[in-house]
Amino acid sequence: MIQLIPVPHSNKLNKDFKQIYEESFPPDERREWNQLSDLLSNPQFNFVGIYAEQRLIGLISVWNLNKFSFIEHLAIRDSERGKGFGSQVLQ
Repeated sequence: MIQLIPVPHSNKLNKDFKQIYEESFPPDERREWNQLSDLLSNPQFNFVGIYAEQRLIGLISVWNLNKFSFIEHLAIRDSERGKGFGSQVLQ
């Protein structure tokens, strides 16, 4: 079973999130790390850790806009891909 745990807006993103983010997306498809961390202060932006058995296995960043939500990034750690975690998150 997976758990989705939002990163509080007052926190900074740790190195485990950075590793997953940078392994999952090429430079032209991701934000600068400091810019992404700074977005946590924006109430419309949410960054969520994806956990399985209390281990961080992925991340999702979501913009909650007026009429819809926009998933900017969804990533699962390389070693955990192909196990259906991404599908579970989207469901």
